[in-house]
Amino acid sequence: MLFNRLEQEEVFKILDISLQDLRRRLANINFTLFIGEEAKQFIAEKAEGHLLVAHYFPRVFQRYLEDPLADFILNGQPEEGALLEAILTDEKDNLRIVLAKEVNTDVKE
Repeated sequence: MLFNRLEQEEVFKILDISLQDLRRRLANINFTLFIGEEAKQFIAEKAEGHLLVAHYFPRVFQRYLEDPLADFILNGQPEEGALLEAILTDEKDNLRIVLAKEVNTDVKE
């Protein structure tokens, strides 16, 4: 059985599906998550190097986004309804979760 490497576009599709699911789960506990392109690119790059990206991706997603998010919610105790943001650390080697300032979600075409 041969596996072809996924292109970056396909990795981003997997990421978008995973983010939709995570946002649904967060909405159930009254939180909203914003993740910018830089943070998305970071997650995609962490998964891209593996031949079985689709198989490996959930571990990458959990390690770099869900785990820091859970730690922030449990230890930071943000207020109900808070807007959270995933950003790259200063060292650009991980993501961290912060309370978002105002986030502009308007997309201009």
